Amino acid sequence: MRLFAETAYRAAGFKPAKVRSMGRGMLRMAGLFMPGAKESIEMLYQFERDFIVDSRKFSERFGMLATPIEEGVASAVEWFRRQSG
Repeated sequence: MRLFAETAYRAAGFKPAKVRSMGRGMLRMAGLFMPGAKESIEMLYQFERDFIVDSRKFSERFGMLATPIEEGVASAVEWFRRQSG
């Protein structure tokens, strides 16, 4: 998530992102006031280990390559700017 946030901020021309994490206890406490924080607890396992994303099998089967994160984020930022005028 840190890499994604830093890439998105850079593509949008913003200052570097300040990414911080909240532990399970802090999420529980914040969940008393913020429903989104409370709901995040059950999904926390997704952020406790690295995601391994491997497009090799897809690329071999369909002959397509994955878009590099920098290119995809830059394209999304450009689209958003066009949409928001």
